Amino acid sequence: MCFGERTHPGDEELSVFDEVFPILTTPDLGRSLGFYRDLLGGKVTYQFPPEGEPAYAGLEIG
Repeated sequence: MCFGERTHPGDEELSVFDEVFPILTTPDLGRSLGFYRDLLGGKVTYQFPPEGEPAYAGLEIG
């Protein structure tokens, strides 16, 4: 059984999630970082490689 899955029809229990972890792909990571980091105020929490232009980045928003 998954978290929040109803066990019987008519159950009133609702799913509640504390966070989401979407994974997005993009042909232009620099432009996407500009949007999520600079415009929406996201914080880069992980970058690979650690130095130079990233091929992957993890951000936290909110």
